Amino acid sequence: MSFGIYIAYIAITLDSIDHVGYLPDPETLTPSNTVIMSRDFFFGFSLYVVVMTIIKVLILLDWLRIFNPARMRGSLRQASHFFLWINIITGAGCLITWNTRCTPYEKNWEMVSGACNGIVPINTAWAATNLAIDVCILLLPQKAMWQSQTIKKRLGVAVILIVGIMYVSSI
Repeated sequence: MSFGIYIAYIAITLDSIDHVGYLPDPETLTPSNTVIMSRDFFFGFSLYVVVMTIIKVLILLDWLRIFNPARMRGSLRQASHFFLWINIITGAGCLITWNTRCTPYEKNWEMVSGACNGIVPINTAWAATNLAIDVCILLLPQKAMWQSQTIKKRLGVAVILIVGIMYVSSI
């Protein structure tokens, strides 16, 4: 599902590049091209929120499958479920807030009469929550990982964490 949404995001990006070009010159932009870019950015961000929420939910469910296969109650299970639901709630909240911030709806990408709430608080809250959840997802399996008996499981999770750290540090 997440991959399908990512493909939709790529299609939106390619549509914008097809209509406007890659890194267009601001002096040559027409109003219709600006509307296309703004619309594609608006829907692209909505898809980004959905994809990131799904990916983090899947990572947390994977941690539960790897480190709690018997589904026993414990701190790892409780913390995973807590961050899973916090992630879903903040993702849904960001998506709803992002999509309802302007009246009429087309005001999100067109210069029509209407009113919009600020975008900075939405993006700041989303970024801060994402960072906190990312750090918690990184730290969550550490105790269980190093107590694991199999080297294969330790190595697999360590590689996943290293790739995640490299991704976050590259941003």
